[in-house]
Amino acid sequence: MYHVYLLKDDSSKLYLGYSRNLKLAMDQHLHGKIAATRRMNNPFLYYYESYDDEHIAKEREKDLKSYGQSYSDLLKRIQLHIV
Repeated sequence: MYHVYLLKDDSSKLYLGYSRNLKLAMDQHLHGKIAATRRMNNPFLYYYESYDDEHIAKEREKDLKSYGQSYSDLLKRIQLHIV
């Protein structure tokens, strides 16, 4: 499986990533092994999507990282489902 995921920290900073191994990616983020998230304060897995096809997952990540309508729609959808 291939995963596109969103991390959030205590100060509401967000990080969007892609990984084939979500468990390993989370471990690396939590132990400061990923420079982009090293300064995040207590990052946690906020949202993820899983795909069988690597190409589709990478395209989804690329689309979301353009921070356009798809990204905005995703954040709105997440907010609607948080109790």
